[in-house]
Amino acid sequence: MGWPQDRTQCVTLAHDNVNRCSLVTEARTLIYERDLGFGSAQVEHMLKPKSWVPTLNAFSDHLNRLGFNIFCTLIINLLHGFEIGVWKMLFM
Repeated sequence: MGWPQDRTQCVTLAHDNVNRCSLVTEARTLIYERDLGFGSAQVEHMLKPKSWVPTLNAFSDHLNRLGFNIFCTLIINLLHGFEIGVWKMLFM
């Protein structure tokens, strides 16, 4: 589904790895333990360059070590290549 370059970008650009997990954990520590805001300079400095958010994901936490990449399963990656007319035709 989607364009071939979408799959290529998913594989080459968006990786769920230990580095991302540790940055998200560090950002959550700043937010919840040091009472810094989500938009604070420290949190933004860590997460904004890759457009990450300080949200944990159960799939990522448990399956990351097996090579599971949560970014390749996101619905936006699967659906953005379809026009709304195609989906209407399928479901109506």
